[in-house]
Amino acid sequence: MTQGKYLKIILLTSLILFLVSQASAIEINTFDSEFSIEIIPNNPAPNEQIFAKTISYQFDIDRSNITWTLNGEIIAKGVGKKDASFLAPDFGKESRLVVSIITDKGISISKTLSFVGNDIDLLWEAETSVPAWYKSKALPAFKSLVKITAIPHLFSGGAEITPSGLVYEWSVNYEKIPDASGANKNSFAFQINDHEKIPIGLRVSNKNKSANLEKYMDVSTDRTRPKIIFYGDNPLEGPDFGNALEVETNLSSKEMAIRAEPYFFANPPVGGLSYSWTMNDQEINPDAFPNVLSLRTSGEPGSSIIGLKIRGAFQSAEKFIKINF
Repeated sequence: MTQGKYLKIILLTSLILFLVSQASAIEINTFDSEFSIEIIPNNPAPNEQIFAKTISYQFDIDRSNITWTLNGEIIAKGVGKKDASFLAPDFGKESRLVVSIITDKGISISKTLSFVGNDIDLLWEAETSVPAWYKSKALPAFKSLVKITAIPHLFSGGAEITPSGLVYEWSVNYEKIPDASGANKNSFAFQINDHEKIPIGLRVSNKNKSANLEKYMDVSTDRTRPKIIFYGDNPLEGPDFGNALEVETNLSSKEMAIRAEPYFFANPPVGGLSYSWTMNDQEINPDAFPNVLSLRTSGEPGSSIIGLKIRGAFQSAEKFIKINF
């Protein structure tokens, strides 16, 4: 497998951000506390399928007559019918779920849940090293900065609320960040100081709090490691970024260069990355650019082991390649 293909697989499997919608169902009225309604997912997104289940420790729910009504229409009914499924409302719409129960003892009880089609788009970008031509996202790394921008879709009375009219409350590890919160503060930047998953939370509400929505994003660097990828750099044609060099590569001409590209190093606030090249365990210095090593052969057959170690403020990576000539 070539290094290029390997890199693609790594990137596809390095899923480090997980979004969890927190648009909770609202309990409108409670005539009793003898049963509860469990919603899966607990906080559905617009048009997402919802699975609901009634739970009680006060009466025999399996022998009770249960009726499920969504927006005035019965969607499920029967003795022991303790679960039902339905779709969350579309953007800006509202749905009401009524669960009416006649218990095994003949007592009538009921609960109502309200669902509103709200959502928040969370866009993220990480300040880590990637080549200028790299079109995919730069992945977060330990000690790197990550910026999250929120695009809320919050509705009141069927009309979408202007984002500038909302208040944003950010949290890290479930602890509120007052300095980052407030009106119009729809973006938040933080540094990753832990290898574990870090829950980033955002609660968005209008000024009178009649409409609100909460969403979480888990950030983790557990599967992100800094990498070095070698590319061939022909003096006449330039670098071939379409094909990464394999672990063992034949020198195609008497002169070529190896270009090293660092991926996913946290961008240091000052200074940059340091490059240490070796050839057969002996230190060597590149001619002009620290990430480009020129190679020349006299024509005699042989091979050399080229090594490179890149150090940043918080990470380092090392890579070797065998050059046959």
